[in-house]
Amino acid sequence: MGKLLVRFWLMLLLAGGAAPVHGESDAVDGDEASGGVRLGLSAAVHDIDGFFIGQKQIGLIPSVQINDRVTVSAPVFYTVGDNQHVWMVDAGGHIACNPGGGPFWAGMTFMQQVFLLGSQAPEEDHYLMHEFSFGYSHAVTENISAAPLLTFRDPFGRYQEGIDRLQEHFPSYSKLEFGVQITFQSDVW
Repeated sequence: MGKLLVRFWLMLLLAGGAAPVHGESDAVDGDEASGGVRLGLSAAVHDIDGFFIGQKQIGLIPSVQINDRVTVSAPVFYTVGDNQHVWMVDAGGHIACNPGGGPFWAGMTFMQQVFLLGSQAPEEDHYLMHEFSFGYSHAVTENISAAPLLTFRDPFGRYQEGIDRLQEHFPSYSKLEFGVQITFQSDVW
């Protein structure tokens, strides 16, 4: 399963490498391409099932859309469970691309860190993680979009021990998560 995901992601990334950079145009029949840089801020929840067992999560995701096909972001998620004495901060970098320039996209994290904080946090409170994500961005207005998404944690099976320990405090923290993010973007140039 892990090798299949890697091959799929590499195929998308290589196809995204042909994306126009700022200043280039892939316009057809005189239409202007919207390939400019855009800054964004998203409010997100990547742990919908956690709400049903008393976990609450909110995320803020600042992002830079380099062109119509590549976005780099720095998601930060804050999760609190039934035990108010331990909470989780999940932060890192994320790159997403949509090779066809359409609403479907695929992404992956890099430099992702998970921290457990609070008065009853375990002694081992820092974990590394890796995720692949897939979503569909629907434009609500010119500057606002909504995206349901699927997140696959630890696709290579390297961090299972960390996932098991995180699940002791946050039972819904699993390998497969469904989420939603609402994004506001504005043109920079």
